Amino acid sequence: MTTPPDHCGLGSTTSMRFLTLSRQGAGRWADRTDEERLYLEVPYADRHEAKKQLGARWDPGRRKWYVDAAKVSREQAARWLPPTP
Repeated sequence: MTTPPDHCGLGSTTSMRFLTLSRQGAGRWADRTDEERLYLEVPYADRHEAKKQLGARWDPGRRKWYVDAAKVSREQAARWLPPTP
């Protein structure tokens, strides 16, 4: 019996371990509720600055940048907050 080819150049056990760890790490942010996130309007040109200054992260589902509302105040994020209606 032959084993399937390893496309990553790593053993299948190592590849599966990496995949499992990657999914576990992503879950910490994916499980957050909207109340725990402060969504921002960050222009593409400012994305690196928002990440560096505020620790902003990208939400691919909403296609918006956000920060942990418990760690970043509205004053700190004022530059990128959406306008209030």
